[in-house]
Amino acid sequence: MSRFARYFAASLLMLACGFDCQSVATLDNEQVISGGHIEPGARAHDEVSYKLVKEGSEERHPPTAYEPIFAALSRSILGRQGGDSDTTLQNNVPAQATITPGQVLGYVFPSSVLHGSPSTATPIVPASKRRDIEDEGENHVELRKRQNDVPFYLTLGVCSQPSPSSGSSIESLPQLQLFLSFTDPQPIDGHPGTIPIPVADGFASYSNPTSDNVYVQVQALDTPGFSGSYSFELTGSIDAAYAVAENNPSLYYIDSDATTAMLISSNLTDPNSTDTSEIDEWEKLGARFKVAVGNQNNTQMTGLMSSYCAFQNNTQLVGNFAGQNESDVNVGFTTIGGDAIKQQFYVSGLNQSSSYWAVMALPTNYSSAGPGQPGGGGTVWKAMNFTTQSEDNCRVIYNLSFCNEVNYAVPYNPNNPLYQGINLTQWYDNQALNWWANFSNAMDQIACDTTPDAQYSLAVTCEDCKNAYRQWLCAVTIPRCREISSQLPYLVPRAVSYNFTNGTVPSSVSPDPIFNASNQEVLAYAQSRNPWIDQVINPGPYKELLPCGDMCHSLVQTCPAALGFACPTAGKGFNYSYGLAQMDSELPMCNIPGQIWGFSAGSFLQPSVPTIVLTTLLSTAALQLGVG
Repeated sequence: MSRFARYFAASLLMLACGFDCQSVATLDNEQVISGGHIEPGARAHDEVSYKLVKEGSEERHPPTAYEPIFAALSRSILGRQGGDSDTTLQNNVPAQATITPGQVLGYVFPSSVLHGSPSTATPIVPASKRRDIEDEGENHVELRKRQNDVPFYLTLGVCSQPSPSSGSSIESLPQLQLFLSFTDPQPIDGHPGTIPIPVADGFASYSNPTSDNVYVQVQALDTPGFSGSYSFELTGSIDAAYAVAENNPSLYYIDSDATTAMLISSNLTDPNSTDTSEIDEWEKLGARFKVAVGNQNNTQMTGLMSSYCAFQNNTQLVGNFAGQNESDVNVGFTTIGGDAIKQQFYVSGLNQSSSYWAVMALPTNYSSAGPGQPGGGGTVWKAMNFTTQSEDNCRVIYNLSFCNEVNYAVPYNPNNPLYQGINLTQWYDNQALNWWANFSNAMDQIACDTTPDAQYSLAVTCEDCKNAYRQWLCAVTIPRCREISSQLPYLVPRAVSYNFTNGTVPSSVSPDPIFNASNQEVLAYAQSRNPWIDQVINPGPYKELLPCGDMCHSLVQTCPAALGFACPTAGKGFNYSYGLAQMDSELPMCNIPGQIWGFSAGSFLQPSVPTIVLTTLLSTAALQLGVG
């Protein structure tokens, strides 16, 4: 048989039975060896000699790239050429690339790098938060464990993606495809030994111990109806996941006004620990976390919400992770909601009546971010959503000296030049501080430092009373403000007898029955809870999220009876003064300074002082302040 005939016969055989045939001709020596199989990924040399491994034999050959010789079959059918054309990955160094729809790119993390020296960088993020990040990054599949295996981590971050053409929806854009193999230089979906790694929201992560070369392919599916290409970062590491996407939310919405919002992280330290060393560590490090905020109507981040590099690339966001637009995000630490330290984000530059998402991120666990650093690709937490208010006469204040748990919107007048920014914050804080002075004088008359049998209670102390009074005092002197147009039934209208801040008479422009003459005669509606708010700030009509009623009852139970505290009763002022501690979707139905409400009903972080913290006032006049 001629050499050409033998080649042709072998070609037909390969087409008929694929690479799993039990009898394959070795074309270089013209023999047929039964009971053998072709080593997956065996290289096709110029002489077209296939290396065989007999069943039960220990002989193995390093997997290399298969080069098809069948001219009639295109490479799009047989797959991308592997081997020498693969891009070599280095430890903790992202391979940045652009890929067009229909294209496949190959990479290899060689065993020489796998068995190289690990990074000597030392994490700087305090241990408790670092454990959370590292646990999330080690989402690995235990495939095999051998003596020479070392940890291997692979991450993919999609930095940009094609744009939809007219009539297409960004939601229909496919994610990139990611495949990995420890044996086949061409890991293709469906091939033996190929591990498909799911890509979701622009991110994929994989880890598993190994001692061999690691082969990776990135594939972009055809995208009819879209134009442009994808860009991505693919990173291998023997130290830790280069990037992490956390599935749990770690950012909480506190409050907003028309153009700003207050967001806060989860606890960075253990709230039950008496060890303050981690708090000291965080304060030395400074505010390490970043936040990006985007309008929900903008779809540029759709499908990319788990990718750190995508946030870096998007310049339209408020506070993207590349250091742009960060002047709109004021960051710092706070202990509201408990003794644990948290990072807060005061976000400005927003639009009124708009819905936003917000994402928190940590650039790195180490001293610097970027290539060459373990974890240098950043950690992204799950997004949360919020909506700004529709009117401009509420303003978020924070960082008060006395009422340090106040972190929400208060009645405000954008046209009052004397009370803007810090002046507004200090004015509200001083109102509460003035009342506190009177209370302190009264407490001086109580025998606090005495023997237990002479104290006013064996269950509570004077300190409990002071803490309870302080938090309640801040709640009733600094009301929580919502837009007058809100239809939430548990909000109470205030100052409806006053004009809007632009001078417009409410009854002339609004059909809302709250502005009827009869309602303007109801004192609780006609003016603010505290008359001096109308006299000095003059915010115009707004609605108040009432203080939680448990505060008043707890104060009465906590403080000495000699102080004469009492609470209004249902039908006799209570409904105008206090609300009930329930949840409306993700929002509270009453206000407790320092309360951080979570994302699901009943899920929240407790404030530093128990519910005993909710209070009334010191005298008849003070009690009227609470009643409104």
